[in-house]
Amino acid sequence: MPEGDLFDYLFEGNKPLLSWDKRISILFDIAKALTYLHGQGLVYRDLKAKNVLLDSELRAKLCDFGSLVPDRASVPYEGISGYFEVCTLRDETPQIFHDVYAFGVLMLEVMLQRCVFKNKSGIIKSLVSKYYTMRLKRRAANMPSKKMNGEFEVQSLEALLKIAERCLLEEPTNYMRMETVTKGAREVEQVMIMLLLLI
Repeated sequence: MPEGDLFDYLFEGNKPLLSWDKRISILFDIAKALTYLHGQGLVYRDLKAKNVLLDSELRAKLCDFGSLVPDRASVPYEGISGYFEVCTLRDETPQIFHDVYAFGVLMLEVMLQRCVFKNKSGIIKSLVSKYYTMRLKRRAANMPSKKMNGEFEVQSLEALLKIAERCLLEEPTNYMRMETVTKGAREVEQVMIMLLLLI
């Protein structure tokens, strides 16, 4: 894909800063793809920024479907550390809620420009723990990385953070389904389009 993967675009090289509306569109694209897979009874199992490719218009596409399995398949769960802090602590079969949890982590990466990896040596930190620590001490407007140069809209950030928090619930019975996530992301995207038309 012309613009490479989402991880490299956000955290490596000298790519232009993603605009706030593009960030929301990328999240919406990913949510739609997961909604489709889950509607087919499939668990993607490998959601991470490296597996999201960007085309020339910065629309997002999932890639690497080698880990795809039916929901609750009798295989061990294989999550990427950092995207599955909670899930990897349990001996569980792959379930749709694992993808939803990983999407919540990915939302934090995209919205806050903060990576699950501490550095290039591959030392992994919990972005989720860091997020909740920040949430206790800061307002939403002070949570994105300084690298974003204030390029975000506070109301939509707060709305998306609420969606992310629902995705990050640890109990499978309480998790937000991807169709609800997609609807929420679409509503935020539509509000952003209206705001851009007013500028």
